This record gives sequence, structure tokens and C-alpha cells, in this order.
Amino acid sequence: MLLQTLRTRDFDELAAAFPRWDLRFRQFGRGPFRGQLQFLRHEGTLIFQLAVNRIIHIEGWPPLAALAAFPSWPRRKPPSGVAGA
Repeated sequence: MLLQTLRTRDFDELAAAFPRWDLRFRQFGRGPFRGQLQFLRHEGTLIFQLAVNRIIHIEGWPPLAALAAFPSWPRRKPPSGVAGA
């Protein structure tokens, strides 16, 4: 099992982390970008998690012969009355 992590402030570096994928990345809004990408590889399976501080749009296709699913969850705010809310 191999876990790799990329932390970057460069939007293009994040996009380049998917070399075999036919993807197009677009950042909406202004401001400094921060992103983190984690890849977990195990016996031919690749799982990744992407976290960014800006709204982005990603479109395209995975490599041939790949099965891909991209669930996306919005960041949740803590309920009122909880510390940090």
C-alpha cells in the first residue's frame, strides 16, 4: 500500500498531478490557492482525496479501462452553540 500526499499553492501543479487523465481544471474567484491531494494505491486500485480552499470546476475523463466515481461533499458548518460556530 502506498500513500502519497501533495500540498501546493500552485493550481497548475495540482492539475499536473493527474497526468494520464484528460481533465481540465478551472478556479473560480480570486485569492491565494491552497490544495492538498492524497493518493492511496493498493493492488491496482487508486483512491484519491482532493481538498482545496477555493471553488473549482473539474471536467474530463479518467484513463481508458478505469472505473471512476467522484462524490463531492460540501463543507458543513458546526451547529449553532458549538464552539467555533
